[in-house]
Amino acid sequence: MGREIAPASPWHSPVRGIGPNATRSPMPQTLLAFIALSLVMMLSLHQQRQSLHVQTERIESDVDRATLQAADDHLDALAALPFDEATRNGFVPSPIGLTRIPVLPTGLTARFDSLGLRRALHLPLEAGGVDDLDDLDGRVFERVRPLPDGNLRLRVETVVGYVQESDSETPSATATKLKKVTVRVTPLGLDADPAVLSRLYTCGSACRW
Repeated sequence: MGREIAPASPWHSPVRGIGPNATRSPMPQTLLAFIALSLVMMLSLHQQRQSLHVQTERIESDVDRATLQAADDHLDALAALPFDEATRNGFVPSPIGLTRIPVLPTGLTARFDSLGLRRALHLPLEAGGVDDLDDLDGRVFERVRPLPDGNLRLRVETVVGYVQESDSETPSATATKLKKVTVRVTPLGLDADPAVLSRLYTCGSACRW
């Protein structure tokens, strides 16, 4: 009679890895290395993004500061100009003697939009012919400001107009002792906001009325 073979117990499976006494195979070293590398790459990418964000904010701050400074410097330079052609060599006894300037449209955007209608009547500032504040009205030209990362090109637009002496925010259709100069400086080639500054200039003792 042949040898009887007992059925295999489910708790002692001849197949490795099955049953209560089965042992787990160690995780492949390549998988561990891949996970570690992925974590390092994620950390590095995060640091790069942070560094890029900081650098972008610094550049934007530099551009804003340079743009505003250019506008302020432009207005400072205008202070050296005579108030009017008529006041260059003497005084003016009445408003009639002052140069007539077209009344600017109300609203800041409208004032600068009107430049397109008048800029063709004026030469660039570098061409000369500027001897008083009126000559800057409608002028558009470019300036360059140095930055740590290179040069910043700027477009400088200027509008000049008489304003009421009792309310410097209201344009005047007739000549007064006050001229308001507004300059808009826009960075070229960048998605940046322009700097807009205004300043009042007075005729002073040259206007005797």
